[in-house]
Amino acid sequence: MKRFTIIFSILLVVAFIGTLAFVAASPDFVDPGAEDPSGTPKDSPVWNMTMDDLIDYLESKGLWNRDEMLPLAAGVATEGYLYNTCEIYWWDVDNLEEGSMEKAAYEDGENINLYGQGHIMNVTRNGPFAINTSFYTGDVAAMLDAFNAFGNEDSSNDPVWSMTLDDLVSYLEEKGYVDPSNRAQLASGVASDMITVSGLEMAWWDLENLDESSEEYRVYQELQENTGVVTIYGSVAYSLTGNGPFGLHVGPDFAGDVNQLMEDFKAFGHDSSASSGGSSDDRSDPVWTATLDDLAAYLAENGCVDANDYIKINYGEDAVGMSGYRFGDKIDIVHYDLDAVNETYAEEYDMLAKTGMMTYVNGQVGYFTVNGPFTLHFYEWGQEQVPEDEQAEIIEIFEAFGH
Repeated sequence: MKRFTIIFSILLVVAFIGTLAFVAASPDFVDPGAEDPSGTPKDSPVWNMTMDDLIDYLESKGLWNRDEMLPLAAGVATEGYLYNTCEIYWWDVDNLEEGSMEKAAYEDGENINLYGQGHIMNVTRNGPFAINTSFYTGDVAAMLDAFNAFGNEDSSNDPVWSMTLDDLVSYLEEKGYVDPSNRAQLASGVASDMITVSGLEMAWWDLENLDESSEEYRVYQELQENTGVVTIYGSVAYSLTGNGPFGLHVGPDFAGDVNQLMEDFKAFGHDSSASSGGSSDDRSDPVWTATLDDLAAYLAENGCVDANDYIKINYGEDAVGMSGYRFGDKIDIVHYDLDAVNETYAEEYDMLAKTGMMTYVNGQVGYFTVNGPFTLHFYEWGQEQVPEDEQAEIIEIFEAFGH
C-alpha cells in the first residue's frame, strides 16, 4: 500500500509538470473581443474595411475629395493619403512584415515614432486605420467624429433591414439607373430572392427564416467579410456588394456610372443628411423658398450682421441666378438659384455642398457653410475679421434658418 501511494504521488507530480510544460508551449489565448495596439476591439466591423471604404465614407460626409488627395510616402503604413492637410493611414495587419517600419509604426499605437528617428506623430486610431489632424485646417471635430464612427455605427435599426427588392428597384429607378420593365427573375441558390434589372443583379436574404446550414446562408456570411467577392455554386467567383440584407452585382450590360451607383446603393435604406452646414436635397424645407433678403433680415434680427452696413456682391451680367451681400466687409451670404444658374455656378455649389471649401487662384483656401441654396462665408480680406467664437455662433444661427 505504501509503495502504491509513492508511485501514485510520483505520477501526479509528473502529470503536473507535463501540464505546466504544455501550457508554457501553447500559444496564448486571444479573446476575439480583446484590443490590440489600435485600442479597437477585434470584433469591431471596422477590421473588415478597406482604405477605399474609409475614403468613400469621408466623402459621403463632405470631408474628403478622392480626386484631390495625394499618396503619402511609404514606411508608416500600407497605404496613406493626404487631403486638405489631413492624413489617413491603413495597415494590412495580417500581412505586415516582421521588423518592418510599417509594423513598428502600427504597434506604436497613437504615438508613432516616424521611421524610428524619434519624431513622434500623434494620431487617432480606429482598427487598422489612423488619422493625423495635427495640421488640418478644416473642422477637426467633425473629421474626428466621422473617423471614430467609421465601421462602428450601429445600423441594426436602419430601415434597410425591413425593405424589399421592390423597394430597392423603385429607389434605383428614381436615381435613373434601372427600367423596371427590364426586370427578370433569377435562379435561386445564392439568396432567398434574386432578380436582374437593366444589367444589375440584385439579391435579398430573408434572414429571419434562412436555414443556417443552407448555401444561401453561407453566401450571405461570406458577403459580410466585405471583400467584394463571394463564391457561388461551389467554385464561381462572383463580385457582390452588400448593404443590409441586399447584395448588388454589376453586370457587363450596365451602362451607368458604377462609382455613383455604388455610393447610392450603400446609402439605400439609411437615414442620411448632408454634412456641409445643413444642405439637403429635401426641397420641402422652407429654406428652399426663402430669398436672400429673408436670410439677411433673419441674421440682422439675431445680431449676426448690421442691416445698414452691406454691399451687393457683383457677379456680372452673365451670372444669372446668383445674388449676394457682404456685411461690414466681414460676412458674405450668397443665394444660388439652382434652377437658373449656369453650369459653372452649379458645379461650384455642388463642390461647396460636398466639401465646404474653395481653393482660390492664389492657392488660398476659403471655407463655407451651406444651408439649402445659401452659403455663408467669413470674408478673408476685410480689414477686420470675425472672432472664431463669434463665427461658431453665427454658423449655428445660419444653419437653423429655414428649418
